[in-house]
Amino acid sequence: QAWRALSGAERLSTGLTAVYAYYARNESLLSCVLRDAEHHALTREIMDIRFGPVIDAWHEVLGAGLGKKQRAMLALALSFHSWRTLTRDGGMKSGAAVSAMVHAILA
Repeated sequence: QAWRALSGAERLSTGLTAVYAYYARNESLLSCVLRDAEHHALTREIMDIRFGPVIDAWHEVLGAGLGKKQRAMLALALSFHSWRTLTRDGGMKSGAAVSAMVHAILA
């Protein structure tokens, strides 16, 4: 990923901006799949196969150099549900949500 060439806040901001844009484009699909995966083992298995490696890569690249507590905050920031809570429920613009999460991760 191109994010590896960036460092610190710039890497987090660039990565979360891309992830949040992906969530916005695929919100309806992701909402349904994540809901179904909670109750349907085969859906969960397919989701893990399809999305697991991508999500793992996000954690690896964006978490490089972060401490344990910062990685926990990164996991919160990368959660689809966190994105939806900030943007849809909280009314934040995507850029404001990214800035808030970068600040929370690095604080």
